Amino acid sequence: MMKNMIRKSLTVLLSIFTALAVFASPLAVLAISDGTYVIDKADLLSSDEIQTLNDEAARITKAYQCGVYIIVTDGYEGSSEDNYVRDLYKNNELGYSDGKSGVLIGLNITDRFVDMCAYGAASDVFTVSAINSILDDVTSKFGDGSWYDGLSTFLKESESLIVSEGYYYYEPVYTDEPSPSTNGGYEPTVQEYLKANPGIYFLGAAIVSIIAALAVTLILRSQLKNIGIRHSAGEYIKDNGVRLTAQYDYFIGTTISRVHIERDHDSSSGGYHNSGFSGGGGSTGRHF
Repeated sequence: MMKNMIRKSLTVLLSIFTALAVFASPLAVLAISDGTYVIDKADLLSSDEIQTLNDEAARITKAYQCGVYIIVTDGYEGSSEDNYVRDLYKNNELGYSDGKSGVLIGLNITDRFVDMCAYGAASDVFTVSAINSILDDVTSKFGDGSWYDGLSTFLKESESLIVSEGYYYYEPVYTDEPSPSTNGGYEPTVQEYLKANPGIYFLGAAIVSIIAALAVTLILRSQLKNIGIRHSAGEYIKDNGVRLTAQYDYFIGTTISRVHIERDHDSSSGGYHNSGFSGGGGSTGRHF
């Protein structure tokens, strides 16, 4: 009997572990989630600075239908100087709506390298010359170690350019094939994975808690003194001990079943086209 109890408990534990693993697996995603416009992988900024910059970038994005993004790294993440910001844009699946319109500033703090690129409709106003002008002002702040001020300058001048150049959102039509990233698919380090996926800590804590609870249950179970198994509830009731005089049915809830209907998606619209970018590609990046 004890063996059956242990076997059942282990089966339940395995089922729970599998469910938690399924829950945790989608967390390993490089793409920026909705509402996130600023990512600091190098711990360059304080949490308050990140929140302030993110709120401002979100406001600009929603007001003008143009994604505005900031990514700080401590390396090129498997890419090169020429492809650094374009690969960041592709790998993190940036851009507003289906047209992927947006502008990104990427800062590699380890190599003191900064670059910008724009994609989609945003590339009409964020030309190479406009990007270089913004970077001139940004790097003048970076040179003094004023990282927050430099990134704030990027946001302010990006909004000013959007307004002054009459930007409007649309979905361009490209003639070239979508281009993959040139870094072969960057794999995050263990530290980056854990930082980006705090849910993994919940998974570990849940597993430890389940194992501890199972151990306590088995110990307590082993101390029980069973006198046998009863196969009928009547053995627990005295003669004429229970008399039912009435019976009523009460419905305390309603069950609703829903079926998810899969929608077809046009796979031809996915990917990023080299012809959709301006900036980056060695035309704007610089050390400071």
